[in-house]
Amino acid sequence: MNAGSKRVYTLIVKRPLVGAEALNLCHDLQALPIREFHEVEFSLKHVERIDVSGIAALVRLYSNLVRGGRTLRLTDVPHRVMRVLVRSGLAGVLPVDASELAVGEPALTTDSGLFTL
Repeated sequence: MNAGSKRVYTLIVKRPLVGAEALNLCHDLQALPIREFHEVEFSLKHVERIDVSGIAALVRLYSNLVRGGRTLRLTDVPHRVMRVLVRSGLAGVLPVDASELAVGEPALTTDSGLFTL
């Protein structure tokens, strides 16, 4: 691997990001070998619900990864979850790959890096 390449660790989240379960995500991630990777990618395609605990967990994960010199990117974000991320302002802070939304869901457009419905 050359010095310019970036290693990506992809994690598929298969549970709702709500309540204590969402906060456990931070703990669960500590057990994974992510230190070897430059970028951590969270696929949210199976996440049907997210609440304030889920948002707090994503913020905490993002902060921890950035502090360690890594990045976090959210992919496959369902429309319902994207609405919560937009309303909370998190979609403007975290790298969110909205181009990978499930087929058939309403598309989101960007305006100066902010997601709008």
